[in-house]
Amino acid sequence: SSATSLESSGSEKASIFVNPSVVLHDQLSCAASFALVDLIASVLRLDFCQNNDHLNDIEFCTQALEKVLKCTALPERTNATVRHHLMGEGSTDDIATFVTLIKKDPIIEQKGALVILACLLSIFIEYGSCILCSTEVASAV
Repeated sequence: SSATSLESSGSEKASIFVNPSVVLHDQLSCAASFALVDLIASVLRLDFCQNNDHLNDIEFCTQALEKVLKCTALPERTNATVRHHLMGEGSTDDIATFVTLIKKDPIIEQKGALVILACLLSIFIEYGSCILCSTEVASAV
């Protein structure tokens, strides 16, 4: 498993070691994990899939989401729901609730939202994919 170190000067957050599976599955609450994957699905859908029938874009979104779902290790029924949201079925365009849930999670309050971005970066580096964080995800958390 890969670990990423982030440095932040002058606080108790000075060193954050990130193992995506540990943070996203073991430390983040189930509600925050769900909010994160649904936020990612929403951003991918809004930025790449909505009103777009290019198979490469849809495949990119599906593969990116699957990488995150693997690390969060949520129940399969939950994953199926998020996959439907990616395709626009039962999804919401209002991502504020997701962002609020993520920010209020104890591990995020303790370590800061940067830990989420470190997890995402680590996931995509480990699995050999390059994905650019959408402005909405980066600015939301």
